[in-house]
Amino acid sequence: MSMQLAEISQTVSAGAHAVVLLDQAGWHTSSKLSVPANISLLPLPPKSPELNPVEYVWSYLKTKPLANLACPNVDELAVVGRRHARSIQRQPHLLRSFIRHSPLSLRLA
Repeated sequence: MSMQLAEISQTVSAGAHAVVLLDQAGWHTSSKLSVPANISLLPLPPKSPELNPVEYVWSYLKTKPLANLACPNVDELAVVGRRHARSIQRQPHLLRSFIRHSPLSLRLA
């Protein structure tokens, strides 16, 4: 998780600050976690997947592009899953819809 936060930190514009929403999985709350100065972590309440916009991403992937997919092995599933997850990045309207469906109050830029 520290590596992901460092990568996110590098994409934050100079002088800006990022807020990362996350669930309370052990690796998100570890005292060993290194959080860059330009990032704040915002933990969601325990057992509240409906508040986490990424849960809508997983739901979309499972019911749309990955539904009824039969891969010969886990490696192939990972390749196909990553390809479809990256395709969502190129669809800002879809990403915004995941955030809008969450009951969180988030301002969309």
